[in-house]
Amino acid sequence: MDVVESGTKPCDLVKEVIHEHPLSPFTLTTAIIVGYLALFSVYWLFCFLRFFAQLKDTLDSRHFYYNSLHVTDNEILTMPWETVLEKVVQLQSSQRLCMVKDLSAHDIVMHLMRKENYLIRMVNKGLLSFPISHWIPGAAPVVKSAPHGTQHHHLVLTKTLEWTLNCCILQSMFDC
Repeated sequence: MDVVESGTKPCDLVKEVIHEHPLSPFTLTTAIIVGYLALFSVYWLFCFLRFFAQLKDTLDSRHFYYNSLHVTDNEILTMPWETVLEKVVQLQSSQRLCMVKDLSAHDIVMHLMRKENYLIRMVNKGLLSFPISHWIPGAAPVVKSAPHGTQHHHLVLTKTLEWTLNCCILQSMFDC
């Protein structure tokens, strides 16, 4: 400090703060940080591109609501689902939304809930069974008894497991 204050040696704060080669020396900590930043950049780029891929579907849905159902953006925020369902059923009489038959409110709801219904059916039929002991936290009530008289408890599905099953099994079943 005495040399800087006396003015015999100039002080350039930019050279002291900014390094010409920020990755030298390349240590394990620097490698971990660079790897993390690279992974984060790839993830961010993937999310950014996925946003534009989903934007087209969102705009198509908005176009259907606005032009076919005559529902504005402000109305959709407060409109009950039953009203939207009635408008779709009324639209069926003027435009053919389904070529096979006239759609009823029940048909529309069953079409929208088909993935969830398949998942519920697979768990209830034991296709996706995860038998566990009764003393493990998260064990559901007895679902069925085994042939030898032992009772099986099944794990209650967490949201993460449900999303994974949806992605791995149901998404490929219902891709159009």
